[in-house]
Amino acid sequence: MDYTNQQLIDNIVCHKSAIKQIDDKLNLINFIGSVNNAFIPKDLLNMEELKQEKKSLEKNLKLLKSLT
Repeated sequence: MDYTNQQLIDNIVCHKSAIKQIDDKLNLINFIGSVNNAFIPKDLLNMEELKQEKKSLEKNLKLLKSLT
């Protein structure tokens, strides 16, 4: 396998990992919100930022996969 292909595979793996981490954070925020009624609106804003970041990562991942 050449260096370029290895970099591409590494990027795909990193993107998948980052998406998984965002999903975990979103699930944790949702859980805390369901347990704690004093859910801070700041957390909701953070959720929107995370969702936008996830969307961007998924778009880039799709592009990376198309290159393989």
